[in-house]
Amino acid sequence: MKNNTLFSLLKNIPFIQNLGEYSSNFVSDDTLGPALAILTLFKEKEDNYVLVSPNQYSCQRLYEFLLNFLGEENVVFFPSDELLRAETLSSSLELEAQRLYAMFRLLDGKKKILVTHPSALLRFLPSKEQFKKQLIFLKKGDVIDPSTLKKKLIENGYSINDKVEHSLQFASRGDILDIYSVSYLDPIRIEFFDDEIESIRLFDVASQESKKELTEVCIAPSTDFFLPKEEFPGFELRINERLSKDEEELPLERFNDLKRSVSSILEGYSKNNYRASMYKYYGLANSKAASIISYFDPKFVYFP
Repeated sequence: MKNNTLFSLLKNIPFIQNLGEYSSNFVSDDTLGPALAILTLFKEKEDNYVLVSPNQYSCQRLYEFLLNFLGEENVVFFPSDELLRAETLSSSLELEAQRLYAMFRLLDGKKKILVTHPSALLRFLPSKEQFKKQLIFLKKGDVIDPSTLKKKLIENGYSINDKVEHSLQFASRGDILDIYSVSYLDPIRIEFFDDEIESIRLFDVASQESKKELTEVCIAPSTDFFLPKEEFPGFELRINERLSKDEEELPLERFNDLKRSVSSILEGYSKNNYRASMYKYYGLANSKAASIISYFDPKFVYFP
């Protein structure tokens, strides 16, 4: 009741009423104020909005604040590592999983509030069309060669393990294939009879016990900087052109170090062996690279 009274008061403020009539980008010296304004507009009439918080910490707090008033289906959190060293040498698996979950959620076409921060907003991503193309749809009764499915998972960035322990992994034993995708809170267990999908279940990662039977699943990619096969030849050409220019300008020893590094990057992309250090080349690698905002059409973008 108190929340309803608050929003009834807020929606009558002229500033908020005017916001509902225009589509644009706004800059503010505060985050909580615009958050309340967007929250009020969203509760009055659902639409797509973006809130850009100053940093990852405040972004997380803002996301949690919005969840006090809206369900998780209405708010999407898109974070990123903020340190350059973190981007090039290591990346938080938890943050990567959260980004993939956000990208997957934005595909459903429903109205949402996206909460992010500058380093995440500037992050290169596969285009929305590229991401959708990599989704794997499976149904009970489908006929598919398990080895083909495993190859597709590797192309999508999944790592193979003896058993799945966290998101972005898969494991295979006999006629059983376990996949831990960000698409679901629990991992998926697929049982085959020869090359036919006999059953699909969610299971508990700790006890390994089945929880729920499904008739179909959609499996999202496990990396947010995968490179579609058709993009690789262009990337190889562009990076070799850059190398030719660098060869004329760099001392021989430095150029040879760079050449070895680039060779390793090319091999990683060609074999779908994605490492966090490869991300720094993604803007050059993917000619269709996009930002998270391109995954939906926001009415407002707020910058503090």
